[in-house]
Amino acid sequence: MHVDGLNGGGIWDIIEYNGSMYVTMVTDKSIDGHINKQGFAMYRGDKHEDGSFTWTQVIGDHGTSGYDFGLGINYSMSCNMWVYNGYLYLGTYNDPMLDLAEVPASGNFELLYNDLDHSIYLYRMDADGNFQQVAGKDDNPYFPDGPIGNLGAGLGNNSNQYVWRYGEHNGELYIGTYDTSTLTYQSPRSPTVRWPIWTMPTSAAGPIC
Repeated sequence: MHVDGLNGGGIWDIIEYNGSMYVTMVTDKSIDGHINKQGFAMYRGDKHEDGSFTWTQVIGDHGTSGYDFGLGINYSMSCNMWVYNGYLYLGTYNDPMLDLAEVPASGNFELLYNDLDHSIYLYRMDADGNFQQVAGKDDNPYFPDGPIGNLGAGLGNNSNQYVWRYGEHNGELYIGTYDTSTLTYQSPRSPTVRWPIWTMPTSAAGPIC
C-alpha cells in the first residue's frame, strides 16, 4: 500500500480573487516509506463564456510559474487563502504530526525541530500577481528584504504550525492558528489562538503590526 504524506495530490483550498478562481494543492508524497516534504502548488482558473476554465500554475516549478513549490519553502506543505483589503493572503501549513511520530519511533528530533524552525509563513499577492512576504522566518530567497511586518516565524511563536481560519472584524484581519505545543508539550493550552496582524483600517495601506 502506498500512502502519501498529508494527502499528497489533493486540493487544499479554493477561493475567488480578482475575477479568477485560485486553488492550492498538496504535492508531497512518501517515497519508500520516508517523508518527502515538498511545498504546496497554486493554480489560477479563468472561466470562459462556455463554462470551461483555463488553468495557469502560479506557484510550483512547472509551466508558467516563476516560483518553486511552497514559494521556495518545502516545509510549507499546504496553504489556506483569504481576500483582505485588495490582496490575496496565503497562510502556510506545516505538518508536525508526521515528524512528531518519528520521535518515539527512532528518537530523532531533527525533523520536528526543522518544522518548528520553519513555522507559519504569511504572504500576500496583489491583483497583478506580485507577492510579498508579510510574516515568517527571514530565510526565503524570493524575498531577500524579509517580511514587511514585524512578526517572525509562526507569527511570533514557533509552536504555531499552521493557519486554520481567517476573519475580518472592525477592519482588521484576524488569523486562527494551530499551536502544536498542545502535543509537543502535552499541555492543556487551547490549540487555537487569534492573531490580529493588521491594525490599520481597510482603506489604509500602513504597516503590518
